[in-house]
Amino acid sequence: LGMRIDLVLATAPVAGRVRAAWVDRQARKGKGPSDHAPVIVDLDAAPDGDIGPVVPPPSRPLTRRGAAKLPQSR
Repeated sequence: LGMRIDLVLATAPVAGRVRAAWVDRQARKGKGPSDHAPVIVDLDAAPDGDIGPVVPPPSRPLTRRGAAKLPQSR
């Protein structure tokens, strides 16, 4: 498999809050290997002080009929 690094696009104010960024090459070595290597970006606290969840919630499982609809498409 090739190597594709996923991207994180940000406005200048958000880019100024970046404290660290790295590519998770280990994610490609799982049970179902992928040609994508996720990029992780660590930002400082949000301007309003709400940093949100420290760990993102898990993805919802697929339904029998395919992928679950995104909240904004409902």
